[in-house]
Amino acid sequence: TDEHPVTNVVDGDTNTYWQSTGNDEESIILYTGSDQFIKTMTIDWGNSYATNYDVYVSQDGKTYDHIQAVTNTTGNSDTISIGTIFRYVKIVMNKSSGSNYQIKEITFEPSQLLSKEKDVTVSSTSSKDTSNIKELAVDGNLNTRWSSNRGSNDEWIYVDLGKTATLDAVKVQWQEACSDEYVIEVSNDKETWTTVISQLSTDSSLKDTIIINKKV
Repeated sequence: TDEHPVTNVVDGDTNTYWQSTGNDEESIILYTGSDQFIKTMTIDWGNSYATNYDVYVSQDGKTYDHIQAVTNTTGNSDTISIGTIFRYVKIVMNKSSGSNYQIKEITFEPSQLLSKEKDVTVSSTSSKDTSNIKELAVDGNLNTRWSSNRGSNDEWIYVDLGKTATLDAVKVQWQEACSDEYVIEVSNDKETWTTVISQLSTDSSLKDTIIINKKV
């Protein structure tokens, strides 16, 4: 409604709220703000809450995948596990406890980016592109890149995270010279490595998101 606009769900103020005009199927779409791994989403309801609703996620805001159906809720606050990387989240409310739906706040708990500007070691650096050094693979800038030697298949890169951490996901942005098959391994000492996922390959998007959820 005009008195309670949708912007109220992200204003950080639980004294304000968004209110729908009806109590049948209503939906709200939120942009998570980044490509970070989203652990959870918390919904703080007003007096009229959804007794059952569905949660969808999307990378482009057009095609959505259903990830959870929530039923028999009692209002107040719901914390929903997301556990993946997506830019958009849609909540479809199916039945209300009152004459409309009211949401005070929706917040996301993201994971911390662990790799940025950390120590990195590689198998080689291209003799043709000597400026594409290893540090560029973890500088947070998609306009730069690391390049390995050309014509060599057995190449690798590893990042020292500096501490033991739970690895929720790995996101790889390839350049056109990408790997047809690769594996992800983890280690506590940089000597003994354990494969967590194998036989990976990228697609035409050159963007890979691999869910790990492993302590390393």
